[in-house]
Amino acid sequence: MSLNCSVFSDTQLGDKISDILSKDTRIKLIDSEFYQILNSVDSFDLLDLVIFNLQQPDRIIAEIERINRLCPNAFLISIFNPNASLTGFFYSTIYAMSDSLISCDSIEEITRYIDILCNRHFCQVRRVDLDCHFDRTDLQILKRIQLGKSNENIAVDLSLSISTVKRRVADAIAKLECDSRSEVPVRSIRVVGDLSEYLDL
Repeated sequence: MSLNCSVFSDTQLGDKISDILSKDTRIKLIDSEFYQILNSVDSFDLLDLVIFNLQQPDRIIAEIERINRLCPNAFLISIFNPNASLTGFFYSTIYAMSDSLISCDSIEEITRYIDILCNRHFCQVRRVDLDCHFDRTDLQILKRIQLGKSNENIAVDLSLSISTVKRRVADAIAKLECDSRSEVPVRSIRVVGDLSEYLDL
């Protein structure tokens, strides 16, 4: 499976990402400048993957809003630059904007996600107000994101049995509920994708 991808960047790292992706035969790069002219249309569901590496918070928010409008099914990856102006409130804001937004710390992580997306053997799980520590081996968690104990995204390998995934998630919740050190209440769990009919949480 091939992916239509666009890279939005104002850094040298973004240029390096574009260069690496241009050599991946599974990736078809859509020039971001070409994509800019599509602002006036209501929907343009062309992109499978969008990668951000932007320094200005206002531009990050603007691009996410635009992608949500034009390509609602796109998977978003952001590499955040160390920047004092990117507060916990900012992170919470942008992660609330899209269920498909994740964060990567390296080009290697992006490559790993591309492998997942090309295979499509994954389910993205959105967890709200939940601070759990999962066994990375048992759950085969491909990526875990935690932002100030407010949001968490987990990609779960569907090659695991549903009963195993369900038990591990339930165990993690139970552990959290009895963990006196936890400052985060368990408010809700939202499951997106093929696991939704199996996980009655």
